[in-house]
Amino acid sequence: MVNAGTANEIEGAVANAVQQRAAALLVGADAFLSSRQEQIAALALRHALPASGTQREAVTAGMLMSYGSSTADMYRQVGVCIGRIIKGAKPGDLPVAQRPNSNLIRQGRGQGDHSGRWPRSW
Repeated sequence: MVNAGTANEIEGAVANAVQQRAAALLVGADAFLSSRQEQIAALALRHALPASGTQREAVTAGMLMSYGSSTADMYRQVGVCIGRIIKGAKPGDLPVAQRPNSNLIRQGRGQGDHSGRWPRSW
């Protein structure tokens, strides 16, 4: 496990993962790391380290794949709950929200992605 709390620490964290002989890099759901996905993807590619995130945008940024809930679906669900509260519902009376569906997204040929950058063996 490696940690990074600033943009300058990301390169060292990825290099540290390589030094520890990590087989892959999984970027957790974190607002800061989400904002640095392109940097992380580029470093992972430079070090031939398969990288995965928890949001669809990770693949768009250049990571190999992502698995997690859709950010748009989560915001939509929050909007529904807020709408019910605005209309008078008590927050404690709202049903427990089910987690939105999880999606597995990967780099693929012909999708305007970065698939040509990753080795075929992955």
